[in-house]
Amino acid sequence: MHVLDVFLLVTLALVAVMALGHELFGFLMYVLGRPYLAFGSNTWRPMTRRQRVLLGVYFVTGLTWLQVAALMTWVVWTRPDHAGWAGVICLVFTAPQPLLARIFIGAGLHARVLIGIYALHLAALTLWTARAFAEA
Repeated sequence: MHVLDVFLLVTLALVAVMALGHELFGFLMYVLGRPYLAFGSNTWRPMTRRQRVLLGVYFVTGLTWLQVAALMTWVVWTRPDHAGWAGVICLVFTAPQPLLARIFIGAGLHARVLIGIYALHLAALTLWTARAFAEA
C-alpha cells in the first residue's frame, strides 16, 4: 500500500467521523430538541415546508458523506481500472464543501475545523487521483 493510499484512507476516516457527528448532533438538536456545542441556545423547529425540506437535506448530507467515504475506501483497496475517474467525481463534489461550510456555519472554530478537514481531504484526494491516472 502506497503512502498516498494511507493518507487518503486517513482523511476518509475523518470525513466518516465528521458525517457521524453531523447526523448525531443534528438528531440531538432538531429531533430531540437538545442544544449542542456549536449552537448552545438554539431551540429552532422547522415550521414551514421549506424548512422541513432543508432539515431533510441536512440529514441526507451526512449519509452522503458516509457513502462517499465507503465508496472511495473500496476504490482505494480494490483499485478498479478507472479508479482515477472515481477520484475526479469525488473531487467535483467535495471541492465546494469548504465554501458551503463557510456559508452555513460561519467563521468560528467549528467552521475552521471542518474547513481544515476538507482541505486535508482535498489535498489527499487530489494527490491520490493524480497518482491513479499516472499508474493507469
